[in-house]
Amino acid sequence: MAVLLKLIGLSAISLLINSVTAANMAVGGANGGWDLSTDLQSWASSQTFAPGDTLTFSFGSFHSVVEVPKADYEACTINTPIKAYTSGSAVVKLSSPGKRYFVCGTPGHCGQGMKMEIDIASASEVINAPAASPVIPTPALSSPPPVDGLTMAPQSIPAPAPLKPPAALSPIIQTSGPPLIQSPEAAGPSLQVAQGENSGGRQVEAGIVLVVGLLMALAQ
Repeated sequence: MAVLLKLIGLSAISLLINSVTAANMAVGGANGGWDLSTDLQSWASSQTFAPGDTLTFSFGSFHSVVEVPKADYEACTINTPIKAYTSGSAVVKLSSPGKRYFVCGTPGHCGQGMKMEIDIASASEVINAPAASPVIPTPALSSPPPVDGLTMAPQSIPAPAPLKPPAALSPIIQTSGPPLIQSPEAAGPSLQVAQGENSGGRQVEAGIVLVVGLLMALAQ
């Protein structure tokens, strides 16, 4: 009885997990599809598939979806197809863990990339898979922009020049006596010039007197 209850409990848990985690996935993503322009294998490798999920294929009339075994998938042949879809859309339910293989049935399309391998994880693997930690961007420190493209450099301020002490002023003492008589040397250049002119004039007068005296002597 205990074993039966345990099996019933596990079945209920499995059904609950499938109902909660089941997802409907559009093959190729929002910007792709089952066509030649979509990297189907890269899309499939980036997804996590679990039992209960469904795959929705959307394609044109010149494409098809064929589920094949691994050997046909690797050789791009449809010698032993499992199931084929040709109506323009297909919904495939992923009911159990394992790998499943899909190719396009149009000749040459599988070799051009229209093939996809699906790896379906078990329910326990999906639950125990570590969640990706969010990446918190580190804000970059921006330096202030230069003013008008110039780099401001520190400028040195010259030291003030020392002040010269004022020249000492000799006191002028005025006496009540007669003014001092300055010597010719102390009188300055103007006084010496005047004395030179006076002496020159006396010499000229003496010369004239001498000439007049000689003329008077000769006349006698």
